[in-house]
Amino acid sequence: MATFLNGEDARTCGRGNAIITEEILLLNLYISDAVDNDLLTVIVNKLSIINVNATPITGTQITLGTTYYDVWQNITENTVLDNQMNEVIAYFKRNGFVISRSSTDGTNITWTIKW
Repeated sequence: MATFLNGEDARTCGRGNAIITEEILLLNLYISDAVDNDLLTVIVNKLSIINVNATPITGTQITLGTTYYDVWQNITENTVLDNQMNEVIAYFKRNGFVISRSSTDGTNITWTIKW
């Protein structure tokens, strides 16, 4: 017997949940590091480095990907990438953070998260 997806299930399956999860996890690591240093804001861009199990990780998929910047700036259209960024933003807003996107180089996104 066939099972059919509804719109929400199809969107969830097709939007790259692994990327959303990884972005949220890495941003939370950057937040934890900032909290440990008595900060109330973290800025994460393509040059930011966080250590994960003694391995340095630079940036995040969204901050490293120029295609995300292009979608954010409406240079190109990609509903999957747009949805991924919106899910990351929604997660942090739901959890009491203020999150915004900016760019210092005109090609990559920088996340600013405040608490």
